[in-house]
Amino acid sequence: MFLFLTLCIYHKRGMSSPVRKLTRRTSPFWLAVISLIIACGSTANAQDWFKTETSTGASNIRIAVADFKAVSADGQSGQLKRTFDATLYSDLASAGIFDIVSKSLAPQATPGAPNEINLPQWSSEPASAAMVAFGSLGVQSGRLVANGFLFDAKNTQYPQVLAKQYNEDPNEESARQVAHRFADEIVFRLGGGIPGIAETKIYYVQSGGGNKEIWEMDYDGSNQHAITHLGTVSLSPRIAPDNSRLAFSSLGREGFQIKMYSLLLGRALEKQEITRQMVCDVLADLDLSTLENEDSVRLDDAAGDPDGESRDDHHRRSEHRPQNEHLGVAPTPDLTLGVETP
Repeated sequence: MFLFLTLCIYHKRGMSSPVRKLTRRTSPFWLAVISLIIACGSTANAQDWFKTETSTGASNIRIAVADFKAVSADGQSGQLKRTFDATLYSDLASAGIFDIVSKSLAPQATPGAPNEINLPQWSSEPASAAMVAFGSLGVQSGRLVANGFLFDAKNTQYPQVLAKQYNEDPNEESARQVAHRFADEIVFRLGGGIPGIAETKIYYVQSGGGNKEIWEMDYDGSNQHAITHLGTVSLSPRIAPDNSRLAFSSLGREGFQIKMYSLLLGRALEKQEITRQMVCDVLADLDLSTLENEDSVRLDDAAGDPDGESRDDHHRRSEHRPQNEHLGVAPTPDLTLGVETP
């Protein structure tokens, strides 16, 4: 390998006369040496390629997801548990880093606590699981309580990898969100610190009855519901960096306006509650130079104009402002996604 590389360097530097001399000679010895060098170089290249191919990538972790154990027998708990079980299984199956054990191959046991699980039952065939997610769920004192565990099925001495408890309002949305959060915890722990996406929210425009409203859904398309009920044409949802607010443009009787919805308070903010900085934060990632009409949306003095200008003064000033400095959102196609990540 060293001799082969040396000859190549010489040739690149223009010192090719030694090679030409070797070529004109017919000595069997030199021909054998050159052939050996070329063969060694080809073998080394093949070995390098082989090592690269076999050392990249890793097999997915084989994980089993047991149905959670019901800790209360009322009808509400049963439905919430079914929603939780289905959501958790779907989240981990969609994560892309797991080889998930089919329900038909997993043991029928439903362990609810660490002292109830039989690890050899899950690690042996046909499940052959490396990890097991299990736990309990029920309604206690008017609250949805879930206890989730992740165990290493191959480590019988110290199997616990993760333990979490959740306490939420007893409804299906809470059951779904708790499952999303537990799935993200598992992905974070087993995925090398990579955050999961199960808690991600998608905001989009929904048309109906001549109006357009901003809607929200989970990353998997479930839990679709309206955020706004303005009876106007609402477009271009944008999420604040801290995931606390949703800004959008709305076309009503007063023309296009920037409106804002608090995801923490669960309501639209009044004009006097909105500051220019809040809008700037939300629209920071928007390329405003692409706006077709810079006056399509503007902030009036009620939205916190720092200069205290009137609407007419602000309009006149915006006509002479460079386009990429104007705060606003032009009309967009019917479907616009704003993604909130955990």
